Amino acid sequence: MWESFRRELGPANLRMLPLLIVQSGAAAMVWLVMGGGVPGNGSAMLLAGLAVISLAWSTLALALIVAVPRVREQELLVTWRLAVLLPATVPGRFLGLILGLGAWTVLAALLWPLALLAGASVPIQLALALLGRRIELLLEDISAESRGARAAAARAEAPDAENGVGRGA
Repeated sequence: MWESFRRELGPANLRMLPLLIVQSGAAAMVWLVMGGGVPGNGSAMLLAGLAVISLAWSTLALALIVAVPRVREQELLVTWRLAVLLPATVPGRFLGLILGLGAWTVLAALLWPLALLAGASVPIQLALALLGRRIELLLEDISAESRGARAAAARAEAPDAENGVGRGA
């Protein structure tokens, strides 16, 4: 068990590393704006808005990598592409996830024994409930359509055996 944990720990963290860097940068921008480090109200609001959007989007992408095994099992660049693009496909679920994660963060900050007992399991279960099956079905539909399109293209390029086309005459 520990061997498989150690073997998978590196690749799992590598898949999430760029998104964790984006989250750190966005949190730093929010901290900078809230600390008064940005002159002017317009630029502060613009910077805070961009920071919140990038923080929310990267959180959703991380939740997607954690919650959907089919995304996690892809090649590294495919995983990153899916994680960045899929939040736009089901916006209602992702908005619900962001609101749920925000509510859990506030609740855990106010009731710290609850945070110690439940920890990260509540956000992970929330992501699984909201995203897991829906994104799996979406990816299955996409791959089925892709296989169907490839099969149709292969049939169109294949020689027609009935008419004798493509045979060496």
